Amino acid sequence: MILESISIQDFRKLADKLTIDGFEPGLNIIAGPNEAGKSTIAEAIGTVFLERYKVSTLGAIVPLHRPDGQPTVEVKFSVGGVPHTLRKSFVKRSRCELRIGPNVFSEDEAEEKLAELLGFSRSERGAKSPNTRAFQGCCGCAKVRPTRCAIPAATRSRISATHSRICRAARHRAAKTC
Repeated sequence: MILESISIQDFRKLADKLTIDGFEPGLNIIAGPNEAGKSTIAEAIGTVFLERYKVSTLGAIVPLHRPDGQPTVEVKFSVGGVPHTLRKSFVKRSRCELRIGPNVFSEDEAEEKLAELLGFSRSERGAKSPNTRAFQGCCGCAKVRPTRCAIPAATRSRISATHSRICRAARHRAAKTC
């Protein structure tokens, strides 16, 4: 899978629409100052791929300053050269649409096609299955914790000297370490 772009609106601190495109195959780094929304972007990516569109426990993703907001995430990606677009709206007026080439799938059918595409099974009532949690771990950026290292272990081994400097600086600022 190659992520090509992401659009996020009304998701936690990102009330206005944010679109990031131009992702390249390989490692892409989103950098910025504290509180710029980097963790929110990573959470949005994880949420669109891993959470069911109609799960009722996602109320916390609605921006506090826009309680009537409609959290929406759209990702464009390709698998084996075939273009895909996944769009989910959460909490109010929940919707899910998956486009695979010219084919369009909606709601629960889209969720099942997505699970099949990503190689995991969904549990019946929205909770993540063990296979989903395994995929989340492989995702590398699906759930970023600001006080923990977000660099996958395989990448860390290639850039260990730089990673060590980053972790030393992080330890200096926070009690938790890599």
